[in-house]
Amino acid sequence: MDPNVIHIMTVGSMFVKGSERSNQRERVVEFRERMRKDTRLSFRVRSDLKKKLEAIASTEGRSVAQVCEAFLSAGANSYKSEGAVFLQRLITRSRRGNKGSGTS
Repeated sequence: MDPNVIHIMTVGSMFVKGSERSNQRERVVEFRERMRKDTRLSFRVRSDLKKKLEAIASTEGRSVAQVCEAFLSAGANSYKSEGAVFLQRLITRSRRGNKGSGTS
């Protein structure tokens, strides 16, 4: 993977007039720098979870990597605001759901 690849997320349309355009360009450059992907993360998942992620990606017209990154980012933000309770709630829910499948 090329370390210079930049992921640009579109947040919405911005309309600016006159001298504000140079400020907009500076903000876009700063935003791109913050979005630079500089490392990889890989882990194994259950095949049913992978199928769910692929279905979501297909429905949304996105890559599986984009969907996973969005979910991981949302989870990290929720953890930051809620603390350990957020993770404990997810793990408890996951364990209850897996009792019948023989995995935990």
